[in-house]
Amino acid sequence: MNKSLFFRPSILAQYAIAKARGLNFAVGFSQENNQFRNRISNELQYNSFKNNNLTVQISLPDSAKWNFNLTYKYRKDIETKNAQFKDSTVAHSVEFNGNANTLKNQTLNWQFTFRDLKPKDTSISAQAEQTYLGRTEYGIRIKKGTVRLNAIYELGGGQERVRQYTFVQVPSGQGYFKWIDQNFNGVKELDEFVPSQFNDSAQFVKVQTDLNEYIRAFTTAYTQNITIQPKAIWFNQKGFKKIYVETNLSILHQHSSENTQRK
Repeated sequence: MNKSLFFRPSILAQYAIAKARGLNFAVGFSQENNQFRNRISNELQYNSFKNNNLTVQISLPDSAKWNFNLTYKYRKDIETKNAQFKDSTVAHSVEFNGNANTLKNQTLNWQFTFRDLKPKDTSISAQAEQTYLGRTEYGIRIKKGTVRLNAIYELGGGQERVRQYTFVQVPSGQGYFKWIDQNFNGVKELDEFVPSQFNDSAQFVKVQTDLNEYIRAFTTAYTQNITIQPKAIWFNQKGFKKIYVETNLSILHQHSSENTQRK
């Protein structure tokens, strides 16, 4: 039988400067302490954990012409190892988001997040990792909405597992690939497997395995939408009411720091 202790204190202090358009400063701290101990030996159990969180924030309110929120976060995770609390990971994060309220018939907003995670004990937690995510969105209405444009630009970077591809032999007709020994060495190499057009030669399936290795991966995306609707201004003209044009564009680019396919 176990006994438990749960403790979650938090504190927040903030101050706003009215003469600076409501510029606000805030500092907060919170902790979560969750302990499970054996009633007899008082030994700390493996599912116990703690974390400490510190937040520092600077912001302008939504009523400002240009509002924003800049936040720094510090987090330390503590896990159980050998019946004792041990530091597991330390993370530093920066978040920046906001929007513009003064652009006539236009919208502009953005958000960006960066996180740096470092292990304190590699036997407990994974390896170090740096990730970032960003998004900017812009929209505009022209001539009372006759023409509308909306564009979104996104980017991201982080780590992903290395993937290894292999081909496993199965009974004839249950696979999708066949093997052609192109260099006559009797060794099944990855580039010698091709899609099979006939069931009797379909003797292999492709299997993906995630290795315990990581590589840097990056993503960039752009999305655009344009609509044209003349009836927004020529609503009395019967012919124009039937005209509606919409175009969409989407571009996605992904790449990594090294080739993810291994032999």
